[in-house]
Amino acid sequence: MKTAVGIAFLFILGSLAFAFVFLMKNKSQSKRMANALTVRIGLSVLLFLLILLAGWMGWIHPTASTECSRATSVCIKPPQCEFWPSA
Repeated sequence: MKTAVGIAFLFILGSLAFAFVFLMKNKSQSKRMANALTVRIGLSVLLFLLILLAGWMGWIHPTASTECSRATSVCIKPPQCEFWPSA
């Protein structure tokens, strides 16, 4: 999953770079820059939805300072955590 996110992020940056090149080279009213930015927005939305889907399907897990069980919704107090609210 990390590889897919990394590749998608590189495509997003590549699309942004193409938009910058089109902005610098084409001073006329070309639609190439707008198309590149549209692709970047589409890829960003697709990546966001992919991350949401992966979390929902259980392919990725959030990393937090607590270990919470999804089945029981019980959080275990981490050791040596001075900012943990007392019950």
